Amino acid sequence: MTNPDERAEIIEEEAAAWVIRRGGADYGPMDQAQFDAWRTLTPENEAAFRRAESTWRQMAGLDAEKAAIGIGTASSNPRPPIDRAAQRRKSNRSTVARRLAAGIAMAASVLGFAYINVQYPVALLAADHMTGAGEYRTVTLSDGSTVSLNTRSAIDVDFGADARRLELLGGEAVFTVAPDKDRPFIVEFGSTRVRALGTRFIVKQQDGGASVIVLEHSVRVSSDPSDIGVATGDTVSDGQVIFAYPDGTRSAVSRTDLSAATAWRRGALLFDRQPVGQVIRELNRHRGGYTVIANEDLSNKELSGMFRLDRLDDAIERIAREIGATHSEIVPGISVLR
Repeated sequence: MTNPDERAEIIEEEAAAWVIRRGGADYGPMDQAQFDAWRTLTPENEAAFRRAESTWRQMAGLDAEKAAIGIGTASSNPRPPIDRAAQRRKSNRSTVARRLAAGIAMAASVLGFAYINVQYPVALLAADHMTGAGEYRTVTLSDGSTVSLNTRSAIDVDFGADARRLELLGGEAVFTVAPDKDRPFIVEFGSTRVRALGTRFIVKQQDGGASVIVLEHSVRVSSDPSDIGVATGDTVSDGQVIFAYPDGTRSAVSRTDLSAATAWRRGALLFDRQPVGQVIRELNRHRGGYTVIANEDLSNKELSGMFRLDRLDDAIERIAREIGATHSEIVPGISVLR
């Protein structure tokens, strides 16, 4: 059983992760609903979030508050008489602030799975295969099919006598399907099911839903839980994409750039006139750190470019120059564009 001190530390880390996530350009209504549920779950959650939010503001550059946690500059003014009781209170506050600052820094290094942990609380328990930040892995399944996991991704595998089912718990994966006419190959995420009618396709979770991109042949995308998508849903063929929304509805099928969609498998990320907020969100998935965009106008600017996966820290500086933003590191691993 978790002792009170360990539980308090866990809550502070969760609060730190929420502070960072709420500052992201991709934060939306579903995220807000999940945050509200977490925040109101216990009074401890509410209090921890308030402390973490205050610490984030201190770290982001409020000089008067910086001094309260000991990271301001030295002053040449004469020191007032020492108030020992106030000093002890300040020490206690500083201890809490340092713990929260450490929690925020830690949240930056693990935020890829913070997405999974917050959106899918049991993901790490259910996952048969997963990747961390900057990790890419190809898994060969028992039927000979392969799954190539992008960074910070997780899947659960459930092969039975009548079907081969997989659940994408988070992130992105490329599925290359071995033929088996007696057992359809089905990938599930939320209320959506993708049945392979050919060999190769991508499923990528984003914005609360997921995009399905077909690389070879075709798939059937359905939201009907009563079947496996044979007779209902949309057929998506090679070179096409469809987006499945959280409520089970889907976009129209359209053409997409397969080279950009698979660039990560060649060690790069490609963007063509994408909002900066989406670009930063994707870079955050692949990096050990985390960058927040503090200005909505910056987030909506469009950007094109190719970024090497082994030089993504340089990519943030390059983006800042191209969009006329200032890039500053708050603590190691966490930075802000503004």
